[in-house]
Amino acid sequence: MKKLRHVDAWRGVVIGLSSNDNGVENLSTLPNLDTLSFSDRQTGNGVLNMSRLECLESLTWLAYYCSSSWEHVEPPFPMNLKELSLRNLGLPCSKMSLIEELPNLEVLKLRDRAMEGQRWELMEGGFPKLRVLTLEALEVVEWIETDPDSDDYFPCLQQLKLFGIFNLKMMPACIGSISTLETINVSVCGDGGGCQTSKNKIPNSYS
Repeated sequence: MKKLRHVDAWRGVVIGLSSNDNGVENLSTLPNLDTLSFSDRQTGNGVLNMSRLECLESLTWLAYYCSSSWEHVEPPFPMNLKELSLRNLGLPCSKMSLIEELPNLEVLKLRDRAMEGQRWELMEGGFPKLRVLTLEALEVVEWIETDPDSDDYFPCLQQLKLFGIFNLKMMPACIGSISTLETINVSVCGDGGGCQTSKNKIPNSYS
């Protein structure tokens, strides 16, 4: 199956991981795979090893993890990813830099506890090519920059979508000054007064 390029694995596929196995070695035999979608019910005893999927550009990962699953494990995101969609991954905010550092990522969707934690600090210089960012049903309260005075955030962002982040109170100040930003969609986020940045107030819903 060396020429296989697309894999969808949702129901009816069971891949077991032993306690001393850090991944599924068979994935490394699919070097040309560029699209992968799967549901992962692993609970922290092992993590699918996708580091060798050098051609992978699109990944959809529905997981059933909690933040403790990642205490001693680094999520194996392939460096050539352009599109990444995560659900229920339970990735701690402190490890979000692993995604922010992906050099070619253009579309990111984080839904339903894909990220865990109340404070997400954007790393300076992160998301160098990100065009579309969707955040939905997350528990984050403060979403801020590491350095509010820097303009080295989201240099290519065009669309920002925020849905059902009920406790969100702080957003990055840089959002109001991104020259490439075309649309912002905000629905059911924060309290009735809207979300705040350190310099600006973001209306509760607009596009």
